[in-house]
Parts: sequence; structure tokens; C-alpha cells
Amino acid sequence: MPSHEYARQSSQSASMESVLMETDAAKLLSLSVRTLQRYRVDGGGPAYIQLGERRVGYCHVDLEAWLASRRRASTSAATVAQGEAA
Repeated sequence: MPSHEYARQSSQSASMESVLMETDAAKLLSLSVRTLQRYRVDGGGPAYIQLGERRVGYCHVDLEAWLASRRRASTSAATVAQGEAA
């Protein structure tokens, strides 16, 4: 097998390993599955992948980015950020 084929297969399997099922994503974020489902309907949650008609997944990097976007230094920073989103 040529080395570029192996590298391509390795990167594909690595990206597949970083996709979490809904229940795993909820556990990682310390949220309920229902809350993640509500975020998908209402917006404001992490980006997700539609894996099938009734199955979704979340990329680990998207969950990390979403968490980082919610980081606040104080409660006043959280109020300003919420006011800007409205």
C-alpha cells in the first residue's frame, strides 16, 4: 500500500473516532440528551451531523468550540453576550 493511501485512511479513521453519538456528547457536556435535542430545534447549541433519518452525531472539535464560545469571565460578561445575541 502506498504511504499516501495509508495516510488518507489514517486521517479518515481519526476523524470517525472524533464523532460522538448524542448520548456521549450529552455526557461530555454534562447536559441531558433532551437539552441537546432542544438546542437542535431552537438553535444555539453545538454543530451536529445528521447521520441518518433519526440519528445525529457531534464532532469532538465542534463540542470544544461550542464550550469555548460559552466561556465567560464574570456574570456581567454573560449578560452582555446574551444581550448582543438578541
